Amino acid sequence: MTIKKIIFGLFVSAAVLVGCDKEDSKDNGGGKIQKPVTEIAKISYQSGSLVSVLGQVVAASNQGFVISDKTGHLYVYGYDYNAVVGNTYLVDGTMDKYGSVIELKNATLTASAAQIQPLAPTFRALDAQSLEAILASKDLLKSEPVELSGYLVIDGKFVNVFVKGTDKQGSLKLDASEVTEFNGKQVKVKGFVTGNATRLDIMPVSIENDPDAVPFIAKLSPENLDFTAAGGEKSVAVEMTSSEGVTVEAAADNSHFTTAVEGANVKVTAPQATKEEKGTLTVSLKKEGNVIDTRTVVLYQSAPLADGQMEVSIDFTTKGYANDNPVSEVKEGAITVALSDAKWFNNGTAVRVYSSGTLTVSGGIITKVKFYFGSSDGDNEITADSGTFADGVWTEGATPVEKVTFTVGGSSGNRRITKIDVVYKPSAGGSAPEGGEGEDNEEGGTTPPAGGEITPSYSHTFNANDFYSTDGGVFSSLTLTEKAWSFAATFSPAAGEDATYCFANYSLGSKGAQIGKAAVPASSIKLSTEAFTGTIKSIKINTSGASYIDAKLNVKVGDSAFGTEATLTKDSTDYTFTGSATGKIEITWTNSSEKAIYVKYVEIVCE
Repeated sequence: MTIKKIIFGLFVSAAVLVGCDKEDSKDNGGGKIQKPVTEIAKISYQSGSLVSVLGQVVAASNQGFVISDKTGHLYVYGYDYNAVVGNTYLVDGTMDKYGSVIELKNATLTASAAQIQPLAPTFRALDAQSLEAILASKDLLKSEPVELSGYLVIDGKFVNVFVKGTDKQGSLKLDASEVTEFNGKQVKVKGFVTGNATRLDIMPVSIENDPDAVPFIAKLSPENLDFTAAGGEKSVAVEMTSSEGVTVEAAADNSHFTTAVEGANVKVTAPQATKEEKGTLTVSLKKEGNVIDTRTVVLYQSAPLADGQMEVSIDFTTKGYANDNPVSEVKEGAITVALSDAKWFNNGTAVRVYSSGTLTVSGGIITKVKFYFGSSDGDNEITADSGTFADGVWTEGATPVEKVTFTVGGSSGNRRITKIDVVYKPSAGGSAPEGGEGEDNEEGGTTPPAGGEITPSYSHTFNANDFYSTDGGVFSSLTLTEKAWSFAATFSPAAGEDATYCFANYSLGSKGAQIGKAAVPASSIKLSTEAFTGTIKSIKINTSGASYIDAKLNVKVGDSAFGTEATLTKDSTDYTFTGSATGKIEITWTNSSEKAIYVKYVEIVCE
């Protein structure tokens, strides 16, 4: 078997080391260096202090380099050094650390003719346990040579290595274009540790295919399934390193939840709950009759709400924030979530609340708050100023409160929050929040549906990012709350308008995702899905338009009209279409005006 291997550079000179006590002057090929040089092993960490190191470059990439002398290895962080593997430099830099790994930054390099024999690296093989240990270490570390076996995945500009038996990952410090041939393959990586924050950062010196690798589960998406008391059906996608000769099996330890395996997806169904239900879904890979890997998913279903209680979900992943965007306040219904020292990042798709940062929930008598955390979440403790907070769930204490504040502890790090569920009772004398102003300064608002409420078996709240990518492409295939949908729209731009489409999140009045605008209206919009195999009984769409909108809404199920055509207004309104039919669902808007259309959510009852 041919083993593909890339050597990025590991050079160990056979030259004899010249005498180099730290107070001696050093020959740099152009005169004497009259300054003290510290041996790497003797470096004592002091943040911001200046350090001079004489050594040979043993690994380098577009994100820095590793320099070695006879005593150890040290990472120098930066993007424009152009350090050459095998060359010797005097490096003057400022001491810092990433996680607990010491590094130099803001460095200057002076080429040297000194003969250096760097410490020969002994690459320590890391398994899941040792990877977790080095990531959890609070001890100060210097760059250590390690070997990591795992599944390489390129995620934008990041190159991650998933390791069997842990959610923790390695992250390779190089340009992703250098390793595209290894994407989606099991590899062996040798390199030097450069950081241990949320991932183990490694400056690689070699990458090769791993011919002896056993398939394993790289990722389960999502890692938590949460159901409302009404129940429903959700799926877990199983990303495995190889599917050749491998079968997926799944079982829940709570019989309340039922499971079914469909290829590389596990479907979990929860019936209507009479009490809180908890469980664990175990997903296994089998090959030749033997279990070769297992991973778990946490299952949870909330109990029915007590009389007078209400519940809202604040889902940060659907807010359409720009990367590195500060987040200070989010409103959903009557509930307000105020944050301090918090930012949204695409990497991890979560709001990061940093150490000493706070998150305050208010807007009613708060009875329960449940947190959901993103991938590579930190371990900073979160505390609450009242009630009881454990395992990500806060419950009220003996004294009812209308505001609860959570604080992220620690002196560094953060917690990555993707969603918050809030159960509350409206305050005495309180009322539902008024709508804000929509396009053309019209007043927002919601027209309540006629008749009684039907408990949906599926719902999705729309976000502009459901429909388009940040690089300007419109999606024709969507995944909306784990169901596959198709999307099509026809836009009619005014003369001189460069844009051929327009999407936005219209927060004023909580009108939802905006499709089109006055200068670029959408004359037709269609959402369709074949993901529902049961009998469709009800489809509710909350939608509206700008002032003086002239648009119609129609629904078809199985190629036949379902319910009665609706006429949109400027007010955010629930339109409910009822019947009994099976087949493909089509939701169609036709717009005869140069106005925006808004869509907030869709709910489907399927038997």
